[in-house]
Amino acid sequence: LGASITFGWGVEDDATYPANLARFVGVEVINAGMPAAKPGHIAQWLTIHASTIDADVVVFGARPNWDVPNPIQDYTNAVMASEAAIAPAQLAIILPPISTFDPLGVRESANEAKQLRDALQGRPILELTDAFRERQKGPGVVMETDGSTQRMVRLPNRELVAEGSGSGDHLAPEIIAAFEEDHTLVEPLFFDGGHPDAKGYKLFAEQVAQYLRDNRWVPSP
Repeated sequence: LGASITFGWGVEDDATYPANLARFVGVEVINAGMPAAKPGHIAQWLTIHASTIDADVVVFGARPNWDVPNPIQDYTNAVMASEAAIAPAQLAIILPPISTFDPLGVRESANEAKQLRDALQGRPILELTDAFRERQKGPGVVMETDGSTQRMVRLPNRELVAEGSGSGDHLAPEIIAAFEEDHTLVEPLFFDGGHPDAKGYKLFAEQVAQYLRDNRWVPSP
């Protein structure tokens, strides 16, 4: 379960991360991703449908909703409601990767996983941003931030492509203009500012498969 990343926005059905996950772990995987779903939506859906899907493991793939007054508590409530809905099945908590071109996500990510681990009292959480960053070697572009300054640089040499001042959670006009002027510019493992490309979805599934094996929730190969 999750939003458009789980749904597989931007790729064919057989290239989504749930489809890749099914191949990697050798079990049936039901893709119930819902574009624009927030943690609370996922919990509500499970409350209604958990008994009909009868899953052994439910993958809860979402980051906190920063549009609500207390995002961490909202997320915690959603996790606990989901666990109650699917019991005795396991709930696997996944934080989807953050694009370097997501100013809000980049700013909040430093403490987000720590706050969630504290609030969720030791439940295992898979944060995927680090795995994506490690594989972003190029070719392509990424954004580097220094205060309000945003720089688009080209990998692997970090050649400057565009630079500007971002306002709050928004991209600098110069960064947006660079993308509009050159449609070949793309962030490695992403096809836009939030959704993985086919390689990114495969990496997503590989990481989730290993996390599920490490927790003994699916058979080892």
